[in-house]
Amino acid sequence: MTRLLASPAHRLAARGLGLLVVNVGALAIHVPGADTVGSVARANVFVGVVAVGLGIYLLAVRLVLRERLPPAALWTILGFAVVMRAALLPAPPFLSGDIYRYVWDGQVQAAGINPYRYIPADPALERLRDAAVYPLINRKDYAPTIYPPAAQMVFAAVGQVSHGVTGMKLAMLGFEALGVLAMLAILRGAGR
Repeated sequence: MTRLLASPAHRLAARGLGLLVVNVGALAIHVPGADTVGSVARANVFVGVVAVGLGIYLLAVRLVLRERLPPAALWTILGFAVVMRAALLPAPPFLSGDIYRYVWDGQVQAAGINPYRYIPADPALERLRDAAVYPLINRKDYAPTIYPPAAQMVFAAVGQVSHGVTGMKLAMLGFEALGVLAMLAILRGAGR
């Protein structure tokens, strides 16, 4: 086993696998339908699991900074990142319900209505309510949207093609992919 992990590339892959296991374990702690992970005890376990994941991540960062890795190591890192995001895609949102407001604001704009004009519970928006998104919107009874115009443009664009959380998650993953590409370009420019 130690021989197998002697290579920096293999140690990196092992850390990636450890992160994947920890992230799937963290997802398993969540109680579907709960606002948070479900209870104080579960929250404490969740924080502990995430702390273990942070430790594994820091060990992986240390390895990348200190060892000479083959160019293929980048594909290992990106591959684990994609798999971890794929695990989150079908999972219901938890720890924050903000994504439901993003979807709602997109639906409101797709209907040609300014999301700053009405609170979601306003009778003028009753025809837009659905069973999947509307019940889960935060502050729907007293607050219009708080998101700035640039974010609203994104929500509106997504609202034209998707009326669900998965579509919004995919859009956010697209922005993350753009960020990764920009970071890779900066690293290449810096000779890293």
